[in-house]
Amino acid sequence: MRRLACLLGLLLTACAPPPPPPSTPWGAPRVFAHAPTADAPALLTTTQQTWLAWTQPQDGETRHMASDGQRSRILALRAWYPMRYRVLPAANRRAHWLWIDRSAEADELRLQSALITPDLVAELGPVVHSTALTTSYAALPLGDGRVQLVWAQGPLGSEALYARALNADGRPTFTVALNARGILPALTPTRDGVVWLYWIDDRSLWRGQLRDDALHGVEHVERLPALPLTERIDALHVAHDAASTYVFWQVVRADGSSHGLLSVTDRATGRHLPASPLRLSVGSEPFDTTYNGDGAFTAAPGEAAVAWLRPLPADTDTLPVAAVWAGTTGMIYFREGRLAGVQPLLRTGRLFDAPQLASDDARHLTLTWSQPFDAQTAHLTILTTR
Repeated sequence: MRRLACLLGLLLTACAPPPPPPSTPWGAPRVFAHAPTADAPALLTTTQQTWLAWTQPQDGETRHMASDGQRSRILALRAWYPMRYRVLPAANRRAHWLWIDRSAEADELRLQSALITPDLVAELGPVVHSTALTTSYAALPLGDGRVQLVWAQGPLGSEALYARALNADGRPTFTVALNARGILPALTPTRDGVVWLYWIDDRSLWRGQLRDDALHGVEHVERLPALPLTERIDALHVAHDAASTYVFWQVVRADGSSHGLLSVTDRATGRHLPASPLRLSVGSEPFDTTYNGDGAFTAAPGEAAVAWLRPLPADTDTLPVAAVWAGTTGMIYFREGRLAGVQPLLRTGRLFDAPQLASDDARHLTLTWSQPFDAQTAHLTILTTR
């Protein structure tokens, strides 16, 4: 009888409906794929379409995966171990796909691209851009479907920076050497049309204006923060609000955990606050983010360390940043050089990559992230204010 009761209990449990997805101030998150990857899926949102990119084994092969948020498709592009996906707008509702992987001609990592149609078909590619070992790159949409690329290539420890552009149909211009050494390039535009390139070299952060295929006005920004031997700077993100320039330093420890640093420069006076740990506390007063989505409060420096972060690459009056703190994934907002708002969204526990963040012309925000499920699999998840 006891065994029968246990069996009946198991059957009832199996037949029970799955638990509803957790609620957030933006609605319910949605799992759109399962994959053995810690990287957040790359993300692009427009008023017409959502684009998602990630890598996943299929029938024993590693494949490029694409989705419009509803359907998924394998791209007919050769893949070995693609990483660091970016998706940027091209002409005629198409998208530029960017990633790093080995190529058919070389065992070393190369920066590559493809042009993807709205129905998730590879129209062009892969186009290989770099000619030596490549571990980091930056990409910036220039309008009219064009994209600026900058990457670091060469033997580890002596990488040099190179640049080229993609036209609206995914075809590249000539490659130019920028006559600068460094890693982790970051491109950021200002509202007056200036494109700044930031990079790390010789234990320092540098910047210059990228114009006419050359760097102009190169200047030293600050020395790198001192880190223990068990930590490294894994990513560099730069963004602006109306008053300030923010540099977000992503630091990763040997165990895969992370913490974020922030340095701020006043754009009018040039006053610079060097990199320091980013910590926050959640206030009790509502905060107007100027974007869609509820549940934001005032914020201030506090005790909760920000583990992963990724800003919206724009020049806006209020700067939104995807972030993870104390096991919570959400948004933080900067205004006039200071942390001004925070928007807790969902308890996600430990992640191993910063969420991807995108917005569209209607000021809707979308997040994607890779949520570890077991030792081999992650839930690839999307959450949007739409």
